[in-house]
Amino acid sequence: FLGVNGKNWGSKFDWYTDIISNHNWNRTFYKDYTVDELIPRNGIDIKIPWELARMHQLVILAQAWFLTKNNKYSEEFFSQWNSWYESDPFCEGIHWTNTMEVAIRSVNIITAIDLISSAPEWSKNKDIILNSLRQHGKFIEHNLELGIENNKISKGNHYLANICAMAIIGMSCKSFPESERWAKVGIGALEYEMNSMVTSDGFFFESSTGYHRLSIELFLFPYIILMKSEQKFSVSYADKLEK
Repeated sequence: FLGVNGKNWGSKFDWYTDIISNHNWNRTFYKDYTVDELIPRNGIDIKIPWELARMHQLVILAQAWFLTKNNKYSEEFFSQWNSWYESDPFCEGIHWTNTMEVAIRSVNIITAIDLISSAPEWSKNKDIILNSLRQHGKFIEHNLELGIENNKISKGNHYLANICAMAIIGMSCKSFPESERWAKVGIGALEYEMNSMVTSDGFFFESSTGYHRLSIELFLFPYIILMKSEQKFSVSYADKLEK
């Protein structure tokens, strides 16, 4: 992905390296990075390690295990997870510097858990993964991506990803003490932003086909999860989603 093509990642991932430029980021408290440290330019791309830590590949590995029950897939799943978990403690490192990255990772973890939770290694990894997932929810709640422009609150697709993940964590992880609040706040915010961010003809306000496709996912996935619990978003939400 992202132009990496045939580059060899090695036997273990280095979660802090852009393997094209070989630039390596230091690990520090997420608020202590400067913009120049995170995005030094000169062909160095933080999106490569960020994309890796979004954990799309954990969903693929979980699907492979679910379909085949071959333990090589579940073993690789937990090996990668534990490698990332040890490299990126809560609020430390480049993978906690952007709430959208945290949001995408949390939804991928939830999706993967649904597929991998009957694997032999699940019981010994369960508490660590769920604890980290709760940390993801706490991080999102306290680091919503809002800005100020012309003395007004500014919101875009990053904020939409934040509230999507908050709603999904709240609906999916009911054992968390915060789950009811996260579900309520996330669903309520999605209802508000469907009205605010989506035009009357159903197009996303940022006027980009890429962001339009992304926004469909961010509005649709919580809709599906809530529907499975025999609850529903409003009729107006469903109508705009269809448009």
